[in-house]
Amino acid sequence: MPDSAKRPSNLPGDPSSGRNTTRLRARVDEADWVRYVEDSAFRKHVDLRVGVTLQWIEQNGLPRQIGHVGSGVGLMGHLLASEGLNYVGVDADAAQVVFSRVAARRRNYPASAPRFEKQPEPPTLPLNNAEVDLLLLFDQMGTAGAAPEPFWREAFRVVKPNGVVIVVERRTKHQAFVGLIDGVRRGGAFEPDAEASWDDPARDMVVVARRVPQRLGPNGVASIEPSTDQPGLRRTVPTVRVEPTESA
Repeated sequence: MPDSAKRPSNLPGDPSSGRNTTRLRARVDEADWVRYVEDSAFRKHVDLRVGVTLQWIEQNGLPRQIGHVGSGVGLMGHLLASEGLNYVGVDADAAQVVFSRVAARRRNYPASAPRFEKQPEPPTLPLNNAEVDLLLLFDQMGTAGAAPEPFWREAFRVVKPNGVVIVVERRTKHQAFVGLIDGVRRGGAFEPDAEASWDDPARDMVVVARRVPQRLGPNGVASIEPSTDQPGLRRTVPTVRVEPTESA
């Protein structure tokens, strides 16, 4: 796990950063960056999602580009970019995107810095066609469930043929694992891999799904695209088993 267990310095909105923006300063005190250091439960929540991503990459190879829907204030983007990964996060909150960009500019990364884009209007994603080979949907299925057809149409558009989406959701009495699998499958764009998905009653739920060559809409086939193997991506995703990292 990235060595980020220290309070980030010179955050946007701090007097030392040169930004005296009231809106951003108000966000600093509640920002995920601070919570990651001070709240062990939240740290486990983040570490699980980052850990699932890193283990999938370890088992399948390095993706050319990772996309992340709902990137918030950029904490996960910072952690993944610190591992040398190419990352682009999208978020509908303009202030959070500004916060993420300023925070990333003040840090050094082994490869490229994380990129953050404003989502113009959900479910539209500000990404090019087939731009990413790995798409992260962490705690986003409520949004997807509200408008499944346009949400999954966009996901299908931005993920390369044979690319993968990783869905992680909190386990609640209203959200069962079978329902999560069905929610991904109903989108008609990705086929869940039952072997790779994670149904541990003591942990959050993980669904790994592969992009299908033909996206099925409510009236039949909505899009046809040949499936091609991408370098570093296996056709069968191996089992993911990740335990949250305990912080000292």
